[in-house]
Amino acid sequence: MNRSLFQTLCLGSVLPVALCAQQRNDSVPGKEGTGLSQEEIQELTRPIGTTPLSGELKTDGPTRLSEDIPVNPAFEQQAPTVPDMHIQLWPKGSRLPQWATGMMYGYNRRGGSPFFGYSAHAGMGVYQQLGKYWTLQSGVGLNKYSVDFVTAMFDGSVNWHPNPYFGVTMFGSYTTPGFGGPLSVGQSFQWGGYITLQSDTDVPFGLDAGMRTGYDPLTGHWNTPIVQPFVKIGDAKLGIDVGPMIQNALRKEAGHDGGVNPVPKPIKNLPQVAPRR
Repeated sequence: MNRSLFQTLCLGSVLPVALCAQQRNDSVPGKEGTGLSQEEIQELTRPIGTTPLSGELKTDGPTRLSEDIPVNPAFEQQAPTVPDMHIQLWPKGSRLPQWATGMMYGYNRRGGSPFFGYSAHAGMGVYQQLGKYWTLQSGVGLNKYSVDFVTAMFDGSVNWHPNPYFGVTMFGSYTTPGFGGPLSVGQSFQWGGYITLQSDTDVPFGLDAGMRTGYDPLTGHWNTPIVQPFVKIGDAKLGIDVGPMIQNALRKEAGHDGGVNPVPKPIKNLPQVAPRR
């Protein structure tokens, strides 16, 4: 009897638990019983940042969105513009002649001085290689000094460079008497030479050292040292000739006046030419 009573009690305690579990399983909603539509489920499961916009602006990326949105004309007028920085030195399609061993070149510059005032200079020349170690350069130019006069100048130089770190240069120039103005000035000329020493570095630097001799109507004959330290950037040679400053400093130290004599001096060491009869 005791055994039958024990089985009855166990059956009475297990049956409500099974009924509750069965009821709970029946109450768990499935995917179809949630009450959400397929579109809502896709919207909830879609990754963040890919939600499409409504209306006509739906797109898969920002490129099309920027193309579809019109720009306000007021903002379009205020948009900054990039200036054209292209500088054309020569007319398009034209250049000075050049060939395998040389080329033609041109220059122009403007300046001024307390004595002559405004001045302008322009000219052109030819650069030519002669063999492996020699180069020749010659040119012609015009010099205009305010409204006073104009002069023509002819110059040339020869350079010998047995290697990239040493060279010798000889030069000379001749300037005609003044013309085309109320003032009349005499001819002038100069010549000289210098040696070049250059370093073997990534940015080459060096020194030009020599002597310049010449004559002009204001100072007569003169000699000036050439002391020009320089730096080469590519094919450009940048330097300053400090020889005249060194000479003036030495002359002042010795008590000599380094000023310009306003009285024209005659050409020395040239034979006198008798007047024609």
